[in-house]
Amino acid sequence: MKHLEFARDKVLMGPAKKSKIPDAETNNITAYHEAGHTIVRYFTNDADPLHKVTIVPRGQALGFTSHIPIKEAYNRTKSQLLAEMDVMMAGRVAEEQIFGMDNITTGAASDFNQATKLATNMVILFCYFYLKSFFVFLKIGETIWYVRKSWYTIISRRRTRCWFRFCSC
Repeated sequence: MKHLEFARDKVLMGPAKKSKIPDAETNNITAYHEAGHTIVRYFTNDADPLHKVTIVPRGQALGFTSHIPIKEAYNRTKSQLLAEMDVMMAGRVAEEQIFGMDNITTGAASDFNQATKLATNMVILFCYFYLKSFFVFLKIGETIWYVRKSWYTIISRRRTRCWFRFCSC
């Protein structure tokens, strides 16, 4: 089983770069960032269970929090998607709470990219609208604006939920 996990990690994240261990400050920031993902994943009901957390650099990432679903899922509920988005926002929220708003890093760029894709898919493909009035027969430019406002609303709500998760721990 150990060999299968090693192979899985290598395929998903790239080879471990143990020779390129960053300095102590970068390791500290990465550890808090990954701990943020870990805490929110652990305390969020609809999130998949935690599998592994590492701050050993792999591929482009300085750290990685891994999860494995309990069972194979063919469909995801809205609450499961929102829980995953909570976990994606948690690394940045942890950095903000530990290091302050002026000392946050670019380490959450990949998390924001994934969260933006998920929120966009939730609005466009899965039809989860967060607006009280959404008119289908609008001009294309206005429709795009409504979609953007809707996914921005989803992301900002998820970030706020992460703040409250950390405050309640």
